[in-house]
Amino acid sequence: MKAIKVVAEYGEWQQVENLEREFQSDNDILVYRVDMISLIIATEDEDTMNYVLSSLDCLEKPIIETLK
Repeated sequence: MKAIKVVAEYGEWQQVENLEREFQSDNDILVYRVDMISLIIATEDEDTMNYVLSSLDCLEKPIIETLK
């Protein structure tokens, strides 16, 4: 399983909410909202993680941390 933590700029809470909704609709993605601007996202599939990472382009300067 691959997991990342994403932290957005404070003013981007709406985009984070939209991403959370989008990812929750995909059965291959586990998503947990930490706070207003942070998500933990996990998936088994490399292609799905690539999709997740490309979806983060809507955020200005996200901090993406790989979790173990």
